[in-house]
Amino acid sequence: TRTAATIEVDVMPFLGRTRFGGPFDAYFLAMQNLGAEFVRYAPWFPNPKVVVTELEPNDCTPKKPATNWNSTYFDAIVRDFMAAVCGPGAELGRCSSSVVQQLSTIPVWMFTDAHVDIKQFPTNPWNTTASFSAYSKGRTLVDPTCGQ
Repeated sequence: TRTAATIEVDVMPFLGRTRFGGPFDAYFLAMQNLGAEFVRYAPWFPNPKVVVTELEPNDCTPKKPATNWNSTYFDAIVRDFMAAVCGPGAELGRCSSSVVQQLSTIPVWMFTDAHVDIKQFPTNPWNTTASFSAYSKGRTLVDPTCGQ
């Protein structure tokens, strides 16, 4: 039997290089030195402004591109994570570890029964929603064929 080091990394405020939640440099160094063979990256619902790039339904048409996407925070944390785990060349797709991206937070507008007012979210995207699970209420999809 062969055992391999594994780890799951969730999104926490220090990943955004904020002033609270812990030191980013310590996280980055720890991920670099861990040597985990299998790494799962799981950005999830407590910080929807960070992990959901499409908080509102798309507004694109055949003649107009969508303007509702904002991946600024998400791109930054994924870039840092991949650089820490994969090292130099991560931006070119080189990585010696197996990385699984678990994008598990679906936009609430895709559900008929998820009534969350995103305008009530904290201004600071790194503050978690109150309650902690406020963004995870949906069960019934607007489009059950998933063609949306």
